[in-house]
Amino acid sequence: MSEQGEIQRTYTSRGRHSGYAVEIRHRELNKYQVVRGDNKYVVQQKARAKMAQWDEMWQRKQEVEREREERAKKAQYMTSQQQLAVERTQEAQDALSVLEHILSHTLSIDDTVDWESLKDHSPYAVPQPGKPKPPNVSEPQPSDAQYHVDFNLLDMLITSRKTAKEQKAAARFKRDHQKWEATMQEHAEKVREYEASLAIWEEEQVAYIQARDASNAAIDAQKADYLNSDPVLVQREMDICHSEIRHYIAATQAAC
Repeated sequence: MSEQGEIQRTYTSRGRHSGYAVEIRHRELNKYQVVRGDNKYVVQQKARAKMAQWDEMWQRKQEVEREREERAKKAQYMTSQQQLAVERTQEAQDALSVLEHILSHTLSIDDTVDWESLKDHSPYAVPQPGKPKPPNVSEPQPSDAQYHVDFNLLDMLITSRKTAKEQKAAARFKRDHQKWEATMQEHAEKVREYEASLAIWEEEQVAYIQARDASNAAIDAQKADYLNSDPVLVQREMDICHSEIRHYIAATQAAC
């Protein structure tokens, strides 16, 4: 896009007003010019005309560049499509070659299927959840030694001292008992989580065994079908596959 500076007055070497001048430029085209004239409005019109000319040149240049890029992309696309068609044709021809030699290959080697090796006899691999161990703590009792209060003579004489010691021992017992209750509640929560996890694990184990046994049964069925297969039907299926591959090759070559 063209740019224009401010219109400036021009002066002679003796300081007399001689006219007007304005700088214009177009950075993309690397264009620069100073437009001069005696009349300010004429200078403005000449600058606008020159900038319009530059903008039109830049627009035409961009259009030419876009057309060149589009032609290049189109040529690249056509080349890639042709290459893709060649690759697909080669793949189809390779598949046809394999198909044409599969019967003779089968007759020349012992390719007896080891059906038992296809079966899965592995146990459920996910380990069973471990049962949480009960906490090794016993329930505090008021009669425990740590809550026993020894009174001296002064305690017996001053009732408030005796009461304070009794209250302190009772508070210690209450704190310890609450701590024990919290420990037991935490253990009970762990047991509930264990039981829930165990139930899920048992369901998943049953589902795994059922799926494994069903897969093994399907292999047995496939073995029976294979052993009872009709050679005429096998040849018919191969002829159909052979025809489809030839049709694919013809379509791919036509695309080239």
